[in-house]
Parts: sequence; C-alpha cells; structure tokens
Amino acid sequence: MLQIRTVFMVAVTVFAGSWVAVHAQEGDLFDRAPWNASVGIGQINFEGDEEVEDGELISLKLGYNLDARWAIEGNLDIMPSLDGRSGENPNRNRLGGNQGTDPAVEDTWAARLALELLVHLRAMDNLRFDPYLAAGVGLIHFDEEVDRGNDELLLTLGGGLMYHFDNAWALRGDIHTVVAGGDTEANAIYSVGVNYRWGTGIPAVVTLEGTGPKDTDGDGLTDEDEVTKYKTDPNNPDTDGDGLSDGQEVLVYGTDPLDPDTDDDGLKDGEEVLTYKTDPLNSDTDGDGLKDGEEVLTYKTDPLKPDTDGDGLKDGEEALTYKTDPLNPDTDGDGLKDGEEVVTYKTDPLNPDTDGDRLKDGEEVLTHRSDPLDRDTDDGGVEDGHEVIDDSTNPLDPQDDLIRYELRIEFDYDKWTIRDADFEELAQIIKTMQRDPGATLKIEGHTDKRKTSKLKYNQTLSENRAKAVKKYLVEEGDLDAGRLTAIGFNYSRPLVPNDTEENMQHNRRVEVYIRKSQ
Repeated sequence: MLQIRTVFMVAVTVFAGSWVAVHAQEGDLFDRAPWNASVGIGQINFEGDEEVEDGELISLKLGYNLDARWAIEGNLDIMPSLDGRSGENPNRNRLGGNQGTDPAVEDTWAARLALELLVHLRAMDNLRFDPYLAAGVGLIHFDEEVDRGNDELLLTLGGGLMYHFDNAWALRGDIHTVVAGGDTEANAIYSVGVNYRWGTGIPAVVTLEGTGPKDTDGDGLTDEDEVTKYKTDPNNPDTDGDGLSDGQEVLVYGTDPLDPDTDDDGLKDGEEVLTYKTDPLNSDTDGDGLKDGEEVLTYKTDPLKPDTDGDGLKDGEEALTYKTDPLNPDTDGDGLKDGEEVVTYKTDPLNPDTDGDRLKDGEEVLTHRSDPLDRDTDDGGVEDGHEVIDDSTNPLDPQDDLIRYELRIEFDYDKWTIRDADFEELAQIIKTMQRDPGATLKIEGHTDKRKTSKLKYNQTLSENRAKAVKKYLVEEGDLDAGRLTAIGFNYSRPLVPNDTEENMQHNRRVEVYIRKSQ
C-alpha cells in the first residue's frame, strides 16, 4: 500500500511540475474573492498495525488565497463510523494490551482537524485546470481509545487537482499521506468534492486555449469582443479604471467601459455602484436637481435622498433656487423650516425677520400668531415687535395699540434741529397729552446707516434727536417732563434697508408713542 501511495505522489508531482512555467499576470480574481469552501466525501486507509479498519469520511474545507499562488486551507474530516480491526496487534502485545483476535475497538468515530499551506501550480493564462500541492499539521481525535490514546498529532503531505467550471464553481480531488501517532503510522486519505468561491462578481468562464473563447484578463468578456466590439484592453480587466471590470460594465450595469464616469455626474461608475449605491446611468439618482457628484463632493448631501435635511425642499431647490443650506432644515434660525417658509408662509428662508418688525418669523407664526409678512398685523398703528417687546400689548388687538406718531427730520451729521414741517404734528401730540393728564409718552430717536457710520456717533445723534423733541413738547406744551421718556436706538431699527437716499431719509426719524391712561 505504501509503495502505491508513493508512486501516486510522484506522479502528481511530475504532472504538477509541467504547470510551473507560467505567464505572470495580475491575480485580480483572487484579490476580489479570496475565500472559498469545499464539501466532499472520501475514504481513510489506516496502516496495517492500526486498531481500526479503513472507513468512509465527510470532508469540509475552508480556504483563503494569499495571492494567485499561495493559499491557506483548514480541513475537517469526519469519520462517522470505524470498525475495530481483528487479529493480534504486535504493538498492543508488547504493551500488555490486546493479545488475541478480538478487536481492541469494536466501533468508534473520529474527526481530523488540519491546517495546510497550498501552492497552486496553475498557468495564469489557463485557470480551468488547477493542480496544487499541500502540507500541514493537525490532530485526529477518536471517540474511543485507540492504540495509545484518543488524540494523535499528525503531519500531512499531499496534493490534488481542481477543475473550474467558472470563477465560482469547481470539482476537486485530493490525496494526502497522513503521518500520525507515536509509531508514525502512515495513513492515506482520498476525497472528491465541489468547491465554491464567493465574491467573484460576474462568473467569467475561463477555458484552455483552443477549447473556447479566450478571456485573458478574466473580466467576463472574450478577448475578441474586447478588441473588435467594445474597444477595451483584453489585458486589463478595468480599462477605464473606474473600479468596475469591463464585463461588469457591459453585462451588468450597462455603463461605458471606456468612460469612467458614464453619466458625467462627477463620480466614477465604480464609486456609484460600490460606494454610494447611486445609478451610474442617471446623473441625478434621487431627482432633486443636483448631480450625484455635486451632492457627494460639493454639498455633502445624500444622493439617494432628495431632501437630505427633511425641511420640505429638495436639495437642488435649496442649493440652486433659494440659496439655503440643504444640510440645515432652518437656515436662518428663525424657528421655521425652510420648506415652511417658502411653501406655506412665503417668508424669506434667509432672513429670520422677513417683515423687519423685530420678531422672528417663527415667533410670529408659532408664538404670537401674527403675520410674518406684515409689520403691523392688527393695523393698530404700532409694529408687532414694538407691541410685544416694548409695549407688552397684543399684536392681534388694535384696541390696545399705543398712539404712534412718526416724525421724519432731516439733519446734517452734527444737527438735530426739528423742521418747521413737523411742528403741526407735534401740536397734535401736545393736545392728546393735555386731554389725558394720566397718559405717558415715549420718544424714540433713530438714524440711517452709511458705510462710514460710527455706532457711538449715531447713538448720541439718535438720543439728541429724541431729547430735542422732548424739550420742545415740555416747553411748548407745558407738559410734565416726568411723563416723557427719551431714548435713542442709533441705526439698529431701520424701517427699510439703507440702500437708497430715499430709504435713508425714511430711517432718519423720531417715533413718539403715547400710552393712554386706563
């Protein structure tokens, strides 16, 4: 038996040696799909002085390719039923054990666990026939004590041959010599089975030269089709370098194997398929108005979600139309989502106080129920913000509004003189205060703002204007100064933007508020 095994091993070695002269090519398949597994059946033949008969086994293998040549494989062989060997065992006899013809073990089972290093001797331009050699170490465990115990360390040496149907499936046959035990019994294991390699992508059938179409780079396209039909490189599995093999582009995704960005969205086809899960044939996968590449690279939004921040506006609307932040549902921080501002309330999503009444749009809508587009919701003559912040009145009730007068006073930079045109309106204020001796009056001074405006100067200017009005009312109307309050707000409360001379004239003003007695 040992001679037969020796002859068989020599034959395998000679056969495998004929494959050593190969062309060195990139092992892309084994980089993409290093893991494989096998299941098979076989037989273990024990050397003559073992205490068990030969038996059948089930073989399970799990392998990992280090590269196209070298691999590590774990083996688990299960021998579900082994009969004891009859007759005298000289080893047992010397040890005082079994002396007669009865078997030392009537019936047992065993399992062999081994770790082996494999070297594949296949030709890289012909992967169908795949011979290999293997060597390793392991342990065999018997359910009952055999010879000197239940467990024996072992060394393995052998080889085999795989026949690949495609990149995923193969038939395999293995033969191993197993040296085990203290007496170095040389046992033999034979097995046949099927092997599966997962993660191979497109099952690219590779064949012996002359027996079918040749696929040199293993990308799933024949060399002839690559050269004549697709104009791709038959020696490069990813001609355009986009992360997808030429076969995947043509056969699976329908992309252009010569263009790394088929839909021209700024992302490579491989990035779209493997990383972002977007459609490499649709530049705007989620239909939000932004290209997938713009979403990923520029705006950092989700190319699979049309409304990344969930504010009711598509990312493209925010970025291109309203100039809002597609990652922030409330760009201006006013308490309303951008979509609510644009779609529902028609407010400016970039201006927290659209109507300029000193109340944020969200406060008006959610807290005070006032109109964020109308400075004076109840038309009582006083702005919503002034009612809420300064007067503590209801912006929805015109009856509680203070009596408001607005004086527009032209002045030079260092002047705060009251114009003659305002005397008539000041006379109306005096009459109102005289008719209601319990009424109080607040005078607010304001300025415009220019590029050269200084805060401190304008604060003083606004206060001086308010004081000038107060002085006039006290002196001309004989009003008690204790009923009047003067305050300046510099340029912090413009009625309109300070963008034209006319608007700046409107902002140069004094406002007077009369609170009637109860």
